[in-house]
Amino acid sequence: MIDLFKPVTRKDFKRMSTLVTDEKDHFFVFPSATYPMTVSQIKERVENKKEFIMIEEDAELIGFANLYDDEAKEHVFIGNFVIAKRYRAKGYGTKLITHMIALAREKYQLSEIRISVVSTNTKAFSWYAQLGFKPYSVEVLDTPALKFIHMKMTLD
Repeated sequence: MIDLFKPVTRKDFKRMSTLVTDEKDHFFVFPSATYPMTVSQIKERVENKKEFIMIEEDAELIGFANLYDDEAKEHVFIGNFVIAKRYRAKGYGTKLITHMIALAREKYQLSEIRISVVSTNTKAFSWYAQLGFKPYSVEVLDTPALKFIHMKMTLD
């Protein structure tokens, strides 16, 4: 079987910048960035993350995610998780998140993995809960309308 996962490199930035095609999805994936995503915004995120992994098949970019904020060798966050619209509900998201969990567990020997979801992204919240993530806190950002639900999973 061909490996679907590969580390992001500089040559991937342009493709990555075009993966999120609407402002709502962009906000869910990159809440601190301006729409549309640019190559320079991707570059900044890639340079400041522990791992930045993409999933592709037949040279077609399907999605990407990263690991960041390795806290005291106890946990890490999954961030900027996205699957292209045409590939959603086909198992690629589960494959990518499972790969990120395995990296945290096996490569970094961490005991916990975390993810943050914008509170209005109820579909993602439900999906993460089905995968085994449990909410542990809510963070209110600039306005009460903008909240992150922080979720975690213990890695056995």
